[in-house]
Amino acid sequence: MTIYQRSNISGQLSKGQKTKQQILNAAIDVLAHQGIKGATHRSIAKHANLQLSLTTYYFKDIRQLINEAFLMSSNRTIARAKTTWLKVFALCDSLGKTKLKKLVIRKELALTLTDLAADYLMEKVTNHGNDLMVEQMLYTEMQSTEALRSLAYNHRQALITPFIKLCSYFNTDTAQIDGDILLTVFTQLEYRNLTVPVENIDRDYIYQTLHRLIHWILKVKKPAVDE
Repeated sequence: MTIYQRSNISGQLSKGQKTKQQILNAAIDVLAHQGIKGATHRSIAKHANLQLSLTTYYFKDIRQLINEAFLMSSNRTIARAKTTWLKVFALCDSLGKTKLKKLVIRKELALTLTDLAADYLMEKVTNHGNDLMVEQMLYTEMQSTEALRSLAYNHRQALITPFIKLCSYFNTDTAQIDGDILLTVFTQLEYRNLTVPVENIDRDYIYQTLHRLIHWILKVKKPAVDE
């Protein structure tokens, strides 16, 4: 367990924990906008508005700092996803296997899931772009060290597992493949829109893409766009 995941008995971070978290937050921002080469003790200290001696005190090695920043970003992304997935699985479980076999129920569920997915994706792109950029970098840099390879693998496993679980409600035989397809399309939509100014992001295109994909997973015929 890392320092930014721990808290004292009162539920508050200690001064040292707050400082370390501040450094890691700054490191994530620097990685997102300046890349690995730009992520130095000096640039991170400057972004965090801290003395250089503090970053070198908590992270004597810059590689340790970068690795922990990747880990922190990964944990945040997974935690955000978990909140939405809990809603999805609670809904599916409340319907039960018998109701999920009914076409009319799956049609209603497909619309609800599309709304949840579109809102979640838009939230990530508009408010958590730095974590998405760092995620991209993690996959690019994963071959540089064993620690990053392991983190990249675990990160993707944590992201794909709930997709597979969702697909298993509707076809256990192809759940692994279907989950992989879902995650791939979600990821492409996220990364593609990182370069688009927030005000120009085409939410309708995102919605329609997810609409078709989720209807396919739930084995519901995709209605015409003008219906």
